[in-house]
Amino acid sequence: MSKKKLTRLEKAEKYQCDGLCYGGLDANGDEVPCCPCIDTCEETRYGEFWATVVVFLLIVVLPACIGIGLLVLAVNFVIQLFM
Repeated sequence: MSKKKLTRLEKAEKYQCDGLCYGGLDANGDEVPCCPCIDTCEETRYGEFWATVVVFLLIVVLPACIGIGLLVLAVNFVIQLFM
């Protein structure tokens, strides 16, 4: 067995799953798009944290920055009109 296969088997035993992170097979052999143990798995916790941080930045901070930029442009336009 390869090292990757052993690691997958160790993960499967430790977390009671199929050992595939972010995908796998259900009981019928159909592909599952996301691991059902994702909320309890130590293997993916670090990546999940950084994905949450990036999504927060995209959803909250980016629109705020765009809004501030548009406000500055509008104020600059109004100043230019009266000069």
